[in-house]
Amino acid sequence: MLKEVIMLARLDVEPWKIYALSAISGIIVSATLYPILSWISLILGASASAAVLLYPFLALKSRRIGIDLALPHAIAYMQSLCGVMNVYSMIKQIFEERDIYKELSDEFSFVVRDVEVMGASVLKALRNLAESTPSENLKDFLEGFILVIESGGDVKGYLGKKIELVRERAKKQMEMNMRTLEILSEVFVVLFVALPIFLAISLFTMRILGTNLSRMFYLYTYVFLPLGGLIVLYLVDVMNVKEELGVARGVRGIRFGAGEVKPTILDRIKMNYYYSLLLSPIPLSIALAITRIWRYRYPETALIIVLVSTLLPLCVAFEWRARYVRRIDREIPEFLRQILNLKEIGLTLQGIVRMIRESEIGVISRELRRVEASVELGSTLKDAFVEFVNRVGVSSIRRAISILVRASEATENIRDVLVTAIEDFEYGIRMRDLRFATGFSYAVVVYISFFIFLYTIYVLTGTFMTKLGVKNLLIEPLYRVSLIVSTFSGLLAGEMEGGHALYGLKHVFIFLISSLITFEFLLKGVGV
Repeated sequence: MLKEVIMLARLDVEPWKIYALSAISGIIVSATLYPILSWISLILGASASAAVLLYPFLALKSRRIGIDLALPHAIAYMQSLCGVMNVYSMIKQIFEERDIYKELSDEFSFVVRDVEVMGASVLKALRNLAESTPSENLKDFLEGFILVIESGGDVKGYLGKKIELVRERAKKQMEMNMRTLEILSEVFVVLFVALPIFLAISLFTMRILGTNLSRMFYLYTYVFLPLGGLIVLYLVDVMNVKEELGVARGVRGIRFGAGEVKPTILDRIKMNYYYSLLLSPIPLSIALAITRIWRYRYPETALIIVLVSTLLPLCVAFEWRARYVRRIDREIPEFLRQILNLKEIGLTLQGIVRMIRESEIGVISRELRRVEASVELGSTLKDAFVEFVNRVGVSSIRRAISILVRASEATENIRDVLVTAIEDFEYGIRMRDLRFATGFSYAVVVYISFFIFLYTIYVLTGTFMTKLGVKNLLIEPLYRVSLIVSTFSGLLAGEMEGGHALYGLKHVFIFLISSLITFEFLLKGVGV
């Protein structure tokens, strides 16, 4: 029981927020529904209470996944530096690389705290972490690590043997997560395809019988559909393997000698895609001009145009950042391989930089030219590499440069370090490709489901209603349902594809524009 309490204490759980949301939801539902239906507010309250109980365990599971996925890279990093650093220095190095190792760095922070603040020995601090960590893989690694240290065994050999075992476990963990995602995708199909189609058929039948829309329709459209979408998205986000797109370090001015160049707006967008929202007024102005000229029929169409134009810069910047990070990740193994080959013929690190800058690696070669320019203007090679990391802002390049610089400072023989690093980066690329291939198939399911939904609406409203000669008043309500389904379908497709909701922006745009075409053009004249 103590272990669970310790693990839950590490989570940032604020249940009062969920209870407040539950109370607000209950008030809204009670105010809008007939008394006979007020039991729905009790359902929302019970759901919020269940969320309070489940949230710590979901957050704990998410944290465990993050630790397990970072552990193979951390062990490879420790093996690389094993001959040039002592055990505590390696652990502290991982703790300091928070941008790279995330949750695992947080775990190792307890070792640093116990040693430097509490005065405990390294072995005692490692035992404390092994007892309290939520990750069974990390616990197993630490227990073996402690035994090797106490017995005076081969630490580097132990790390080398553990790498393959931990990688295999991480791969199996990812496969289990993918199977869970498959179940969640089926839940999504029921929630966002089967139920909306059933709703459309029900509305169609009610219209033929001359019955008006019930309050249950509005409850489903504006409460249950968005709430269900948020729940599914959250569960997918917790279970999915995320691609690291964050900035490795903050943007700083790039120093050349005594001068300093401040980053431009494009530099800021490259490092943080949210800055692209500063450019949103440009496409938004164009969109507003279009809405004044174009005589559209439904206000939902104007909402789509404004939404797409506002978020278009963010979508472009995010996709560019994702492709930039993938390109850097694929260049790193070749970059390290060239360093390994040139190091074996006796070149210094500065000489290696001079040789590689003329190669055709890509982005890294261009950045190395700037590294050499900084050195020629008086910077040390280490400072030039730091600025290199800041300009690129990718965690993988920070990890590669960190290994390279620290190993070079400690010893001239860095062959084993580079070989281990190359294997680790290539393993990361293989895992990402495997996850993307699996997630892409689920995204295809989302696409098929959404267009089946649109086709059903088109057949019901554009064919049956016309042949029956019934005045169709369902276009606008179904248009709104389509907007909600488009938004959550696109975001879920993005989560499936890359483990990030912003991957879904392009899918949201496709679905929204498809809805616009369906209701404004294909169903033209049906709703009059």
